[in-house]
Amino acid sequence: MAWNHILRLLGEAGMTVDDIVKVTQYLKSAADIADYAKMRYKFLGDARPVFLLLVVPQLVWLEILVEGETIAAKAVVTA
Repeated sequence: MAWNHILRLLGEAGMTVDDIVKVTQYLKSAADIADYAKMRYKFLGDARPVFLLLVVPQLVWLEILVEGETIAAKAVVTA
């Protein structure tokens, strides 16, 4: 669900995953790393932004399994 939201927001800004420059993700459990990596690859494909993955057993809301920050940038061409 999180990656779907990210793709939607990128689209609204006229961007794609190729415009992502940094991703920071927090997982609640190390047991989820392999599944998360598969999902990340599914959505990012060959895009390779700077990436940081941390396991934090106690995120703000107990029901949250993943939390993250995605930074995207696009050059603005002026005449």
